[in-house]
Amino acid sequence: MLYIVDGTGPLFDADYAVEMAGSHCNVLHHLNRPDAFYFRGPSLLSALKNTGGIADKVMLKLLEVEFPAALLAPGQRQPPRSPIFLAGHSRGGAAVVLVAQMLDRIGVPVEAMFLFDAVDRTMSLASVETVPKNVRRCFHALRNEGAEVVMAHETTRLWKAVEAAPGYAALRALHKSSGSGPWEQFLVFRAGTDAARWPQLAAAVRAWKAKDTVLASFQVAMRNSFKLTVSAEGGLQPSIPFGNCARKASPSCHYEKEEFACSHGAVGGTPWTTLGDEVAAIDADGARRVWTWMSARMQQHGLKAGSRAT
Repeated sequence: MLYIVDGTGPLFDADYAVEMAGSHCNVLHHLNRPDAFYFRGPSLLSALKNTGGIADKVMLKLLEVEFPAALLAPGQRQPPRSPIFLAGHSRGGAAVVLVAQMLDRIGVPVEAMFLFDAVDRTMSLASVETVPKNVRRCFHALRNEGAEVVMAHETTRLWKAVEAAPGYAALRALHKSSGSGPWEQFLVFRAGTDAARWPQLAAAVRAWKAKDTVLASFQVAMRNSFKLTVSAEGGLQPSIPFGNCARKASPSCHYEKEEFACSHGAVGGTPWTTLGDEVAAIDADGARRVWTWMSARMQQHGLKAGSRAT
């Protein structure tokens, strides 16, 4: 039996269902029904829908399904009715690690655990840092900043083309003598207004600025697992930082991890779609690669996890 906890999302269940409809966890649930149970993930705004509370809810359902009272002889420990599989995204990943810990305390094995960028937003990750010894196999897909690094190199290359273009030195000297605000803003403005005079500079500045804007958006996507917030000046700013849990496992657990250059949401199957076409394409590709990697491991354990569109 498969027990799934999805990632953090909106407080109200109806809004949550819409936002997470295409998540990897939701798709996994639909593919494996009726042999799977799906639990919504935590809400940042509700103490009633926190990581620990959801883990308790999963554990109660698991005990009800796997250890029905009618089959238990007095004083006798029974094995679960079926092999136990756990899956979770984001703080839902932390929740299933807590479930595994609860099962470890009563001597119940977990056949395999599938984690999509498991994170914990508490001040300490110590309680869910390690996959417990009762988990036989754990597979963990993690986000990394590889695409951001590549994009940063491309931005640097384009900036060097700006510096080499005719007119750059003249505008740089004019800016220093006039003190007209931030240099990059001045450059973008004057390269546009003087495009007829310095067309090569104008084209170079446009190319650099476009890539730099994408990079800034992607940096927000990589660091923010929730909605973007808007500053008083109208700019985008990231929300609360978070760190991964379950980055290591007990020696008896077969542990595999793989890093993917995409956002936290994309690892869970909900890539960014609102930060421009280039970021959307990178994130959607990351989500597809995560599913391909994880689904192969799920199928090895008898779960249904075929190809899907993202």
